[in-house]
Amino acid sequence: MKRLFFIVAMLLTLGAMAQAQNLNGFFEKYADDERFAYTKIGKDMQTLTLEITTSSKTLAEAVEKEILEVLKKDNFELEVASRDKAERSYIYSRPGIPKGSKETVIINKDKGEINIKNAKTETV
Repeated sequence: MKRLFFIVAMLLTLGAMAQAQNLNGFFEKYADDERFAYTKIGKDMQTLTLEITTSSKTLAEAVEKEILEVLKKDNFELEVASRDKAERSYIYSRPGIPKGSKETVIINKDKGEINIKNAKTETV
């Protein structure tokens, strides 16, 4: 019984680690791309910004679609959606690891840029 409990606990831990790697993998994919501005603050916050020009419009649409697919796959829930003429903002979150923490992704897109921010916070 203890062995079964240990195996289940390991599988849950590996599953949680795989989810974190998917979102981190998204940021790492574009971190060294010169078309993006990338900022990482410690281990708990990172941002990715792309200026939308005529030549990068298709890339911006692809990046937005990709992050939405990652969030869906990683079980993030939409908490806030705001649309105003040419600007859209979304806030997604999920419970984090360790228990009591929260992971949030904020997506802002307007005519000039798309900005994606990921932050992990402790809830009290």
